[in-house]
Amino acid sequence: MGMGHLLFLDSLRDKLLCFFVAFLFFSVFFSGVVSAGSFAAGPGKIYYNNLLKSGYAETEIYLNNPESMPVDVEIFASGDVSDWLFFYPQAIRMDAQETVSSVAIIKPPIYVPNGQYSGAIEIISRPVRSENTTAQYGLSIETAITLWVFAEVVDNQIVGYSVSDVSLSSVERGYNVPLLLSGKNIGNVEVAPKIHADIYDENMNLINSVNILGTKVMPTAKNTETVYLPTETLPLGQYWVNVSVSVSDAVAYTKLYTFDIMEFGALRRTGLLKHVVASNVWAEPDEIITIYAVFENTGQLPLKAKFKAEVFFEDKLIETLESDERSVAVGETVNLTTYYNPNMQGRHFVEGYVYYSGKTTYRKGTVINVFSTGKKSAFFEGHTYFIYTTILLLLLFFLKRIRGAFSNRSVSYESVTGKYEGIENTIERLTRKTKKLKRKIEHKNNLRRYG
Repeated sequence: MGMGHLLFLDSLRDKLLCFFVAFLFFSVFFSGVVSAGSFAAGPGKIYYNNLLKSGYAETEIYLNNPESMPVDVEIFASGDVSDWLFFYPQAIRMDAQETVSSVAIIKPPIYVPNGQYSGAIEIISRPVRSENTTAQYGLSIETAITLWVFAEVVDNQIVGYSVSDVSLSSVERGYNVPLLLSGKNIGNVEVAPKIHADIYDENMNLINSVNILGTKVMPTAKNTETVYLPTETLPLGQYWVNVSVSVSDAVAYTKLYTFDIMEFGALRRTGLLKHVVASNVWAEPDEIITIYAVFENTGQLPLKAKFKAEVFFEDKLIETLESDERSVAVGETVNLTTYYNPNMQGRHFVEGYVYYSGKTTYRKGTVINVFSTGKKSAFFEGHTYFIYTTILLLLLFFLKRIRGAFSNRSVSYESVTGKYEGIENTIERLTRKTKKLKRKIEHKNNLRRYG
């Protein structure tokens, strides 16, 4: 065998060892929790422009857990703006394959000089550990994502409000007309939109004018609210209304609408219970769990609704729950909220329905798993890095022994080449799968952000 052939085999051997080390490294660090490495958040860069001293601004952070295990997420701030940033919520338990959002609120102090500031939002995700998940997922590590923050502090006040939607609904005689307003504060000072409505009969004769002051909206924040036009004394028929929205005497929106006053019983009251969701499906005993019943008014009239539920443990009814009653506008979706405090370990099943206008929805439910954290899980959590370091040192020791044995014997060129190509092909497939998953996450986040 020639010198060139031997040099080629030495080079090939070194590449194989590098690939082998890399493969073992990622196998150890991501065994059982590869899904944690897929966790994503956005937007990658956040800009807070035209902030006033002691002012306010907010933006949504989107978090995506595409894998098959729940994670605990915590959000922190660092850099120049670390003391200015607040998060709601700051700690989140995310279910498998779930996308949620948190609001990042910034409040510059009153003494800060004008200028440009920067910082970062650190998002830490940790796979959930409990008695029944430790064995399933094995050792797990946390992942960290950094979102960069840029803030501009100025002196000049900017007043602005943008209307995204206005809608009116027809009503039965004796009811006021609901007007749904959605908009966003695009300035840097708090504003309250003023709604002016001129109501006309079918012949366009002015019969009433109404002025309504909307809810105050913080800078950069969005709001949706329902106000009511006084129409309960109007007779049956068609009417027109010209709606204008303004802030600080500057008109932001104006449009002509129509509505009908109809006979009693002409309109339907219907509702849909879309989901029943628990704030934490893997809970500790005596932990307070928030139960959300997501209810949509699919009818033609506003209504009042409440959620009623039963809790079963081992097929036995152990508790009943009931939310406060809420008003729900036409087309509006609300969370009817109640709370549950489990004290027994095991699977708890919450099932209920929404009661509205003398009617009930179909029943829906959710499962809550209640387990106390085991000592074994706590030991691994406290010694994670020590365990990883020990495993890596052992791997390097055995690799050194393997390399010595490899160099002391002849190797078939064909067999080595075949193994090398097989490893290379495997790595290429893994790379393609990773890029494909990354594109899916980015596409999903873009739909959330701009959809």
